[in-house]
Amino acid sequence: MRKLELHLGRKLVWLVCNLHTGELPLRHLIVGLDGPTLSDKQLSGPIGKLLESATDFEINPNFTRISVGPPLIKLLDKVIQDLSTDQHYGYKFVCAVRDGVLPAGLALLEIGPVNNSRWLTTVNRLLRLWVSKHGLEGKNLKNLHCILEFIIGVYYPCWFNVKVKHSWIEGPRHILFQLDCLKSQRKEVLDIVMPTVKRSVWYAHSEAILQTMLLSEDQKERIWGGGETPGHQGRWEPRCSARRLLC
Repeated sequence: MRKLELHLGRKLVWLVCNLHTGELPLRHLIVGLDGPTLSDKQLSGPIGKLLESATDFEINPNFTRISVGPPLIKLLDKVIQDLSTDQHYGYKFVCAVRDGVLPAGLALLEIGPVNNSRWLTTVNRLLRLWVSKHGLEGKNLKNLHCILEFIIGVYYPCWFNVKVKHSWIEGPRHILFQLDCLKSQRKEVLDIVMPTVKRSVWYAHSEAILQTMLLSEDQKERIWGGGETPGHQGRWEPRCSARRLLC
């Protein structure tokens, strides 16, 4: 995309998938706390080695409730119909871990295999592992807790926020939402994920923020973005420069 800008001699709008960039901090967190990947379907650490058999562990009815960060956004019917099986599973499981109660039958649902190019199934297996009698203790248990706090407080809230508000105009707002979610995380977690977060804020580019302001439903934001100016009889009218930019 940068080479295209240099070739054309002007700025372009970078439309980067927020769902994919949202997976990068999680990947770095798992690698930082548990160990690197061994292949496209294996993790090397003591937590990662349990994921393949996560659905075989007995459920722990006294699992520790985790409710950091914001609750998941309410899904509209049309969004629910568009969810994959793994996404639907993740939404229900996060709600269960936040409430501290696992609905009957939820633990019996199948989860896709670990795949390092598709971290959603890895996340769901980590959720399943958390509510199980997994046998992890000491440092490994603390690391699992840190990873789950990130999944509950940052990863999945951001994921479903994007699923509901999927217009590229919402990009800068998703960045602000992610940064707000990160306030709930421990320092050792932030030390690992923040370098990746900073490298992935494509929608913080000035042109992306300007376009979001110009197309905002809030008149004050449109004014600050230069999209409206005082007209006749006290009415606000679109500026010509803003019109040209949007065209």
